[in-house]
Amino acid sequence: MNETFKTKIIITEMGTHMESKHYRWLALGGIIGCIPAMMIVTLGMSQVLFGLTDVGESIGLTAQGFILHPILVLGGLFVAIGLNVTPVFRIQVQSQAGAMTTMITTHWKTLNVVVLLLGLVLLCSILGYAFTENFRIVPR
Repeated sequence: MNETFKTKIIITEMGTHMESKHYRWLALGGIIGCIPAMMIVTLGMSQVLFGLTDVGESIGLTAQGFILHPILVLGGLFVAIGLNVTPVFRIQVQSQAGAMTTMITTHWKTLNVVVLLLGLVLLCSILGYAFTENFRIVPR
């Protein structure tokens, strides 16, 4: 139990041209995965901030609709986050002479970082809304 842990964080620039094309496809997949969640958050914010209650119904979005299904919304967010976390962060663990070294490499791919942050913000806003809307203080 006398092992030491070292962490090194490296920020690198974009790789080859073929890699950047691959990462653009992952970002596009993440954007497509975020669309149902963006629709829910946008419709909710327009209802709360501007009082527009029938915007979703006027364009054909109802609570029973396929695009607003919870599995599609949350699954799309998890897919978007999962697709875009892999090109941005790399974790490598090595054992060297009784010590374990962890290296976290961050590749600054702007589109992937933006989609990753968008997915995280949407996920946090939906989960925060679900928690605060359903949270009740029960007197004892």
